Amino acid sequence: MLIIRILSASIRRKTSTVSDMKCVARFTIGEATDETQISKDTKESPPVWKDVFRMYVIGSSMTGKLQVFDVGISGDTLVGECEVDIKELMNEPVGKEHSTEIMFQDSIAGTVKFIAAYANLEQVGVENRQRII
Repeated sequence: MLIIRILSASIRRKTSTVSDMKCVARFTIGEATDETQISKDTKESPPVWKDVFRMYVIGSSMTGKLQVFDVGISGDTLVGECEVDIKELMNEPVGKEHSTEIMFQDSIAGTVKFIAAYANLEQVGVENRQRII
């Protein structure tokens, strides 16, 4: 099981000039997608989230996709996206903070910070599973 907490984003690509952006972050592994709550981005503060995703890594799903969208009345507008190497996250220390650039077309759209932890539930004793999750 991969546990991800998306912390914040520093957005360079502004998709709205009329009002503050309202952003969500989406993380996809294979067919599974999870999404944060809407975070209001103001000129003074970037989007911040507290959501925790718990996703199963099955088979060859070794690449995840992290996307940030501006949520609007007429639909969601992609701010930027990147691929995340799941295999690399599986070998990192629990709770390590990651910072990755998101791209839109061939330009850097911003940076997203997140924390990830991997737990092989088959190898973890029943008494320790609740501590991980």
